[in-house]
Amino acid sequence: MNIIEDFNKKDDKKRAITMGSFDALHKAHRLLIESTVEISKQKNATPSAITFCYKPNLKKKNNGKYILPKEEKIRLFEQMGIADLYLVFFDKKIKSMSADQFVKDILVDNLGVTDLVLGDDARFGNDMLGVDELEKICKKHNVRFKVIGEVRINDKRVSSTLIREMLDKGIVGAELEQYLGRPYIISSEVVHGNNYGNKIGFPTANLEIGLEQIMPKNGVYYAECIIDGEKYVTAISIGNKPSVKNPHYGLEAHILDFDKNIYGKKITVIPKKYLRAEIKFDKIEDLVLQMNSDVETVRKLSNGTLN
Repeated sequence: MNIIEDFNKKDDKKRAITMGSFDALHKAHRLLIESTVEISKQKNATPSAITFCYKPNLKKKNNGKYILPKEEKIRLFEQMGIADLYLVFFDKKIKSMSADQFVKDILVDNLGVTDLVLGDDARFGNDMLGVDELEKICKKHNVRFKVIGEVRINDKRVSSTLIREMLDKGIVGAELEQYLGRPYIISSEVVHGNNYGNKIGFPTANLEIGLEQIMPKNGVYYAECIIDGEKYVTAISIGNKPSVKNPHYGLEAHILDFDKNIYGKKITVIPKKYLRAEIKFDKIEDLVLQMNSDVETVRKLSNGTLN
């Protein structure tokens, strides 16, 4: 898959294209991509996608923050059959363009777009035109236009907003997967921590998490961890580590029955079930007692003796 970071490079390709933030790449997003790939096969065009990047505003909750890290988003686009991915910053020039300008100057003149696929809630250009107006503009510029309707599951519209709300509530595992159409994962590099877990008999892998990434709500979770293609039962803690000195935000994974050195290695965590909120313990003994209980719960969940 080609990753292209601006709209300036012209070529002789004709493209079927979809566009949007594609933050969660949930089931509704997947329909847009699948339709684009199918049209490309029918029209002998290059299946393409545009996804805009925004500068995060970390002072405001979820403003500019993302659900999917860039690397994971790229991997999923490629997996779904996109050949050319335009990963472009939403700058002042693009922001100032009308829908008609963008379709003509960018999509048609620069990218050679013959087919455009959008969701029914799409808004386009500085004039924020909806799909009815966009259809007229596309017709004017000889671009075939296809609208994909909403996807509803359990009477809820599938959207990135819904995914964020579920993560904020600690809803993960099978319940979240039915809206995503895939497992929700957190992938990152294992970094050195304060070694506190080792000292109390619960060694943990500390994952580096960017402040711009949206995470499940703070607490302890039953999870699976993938290391070098192997799955391991895991208890994870997401949050501010209130029981240690100099607490700071992060993800710690206690991988059951595992004692290999994985510092510097990229691992994947799949949260399966929220267990409890963070607790500040004044005594180490109380913390150890609770962690033993958490590990026992995780074991029971993994072997099916607890639902």
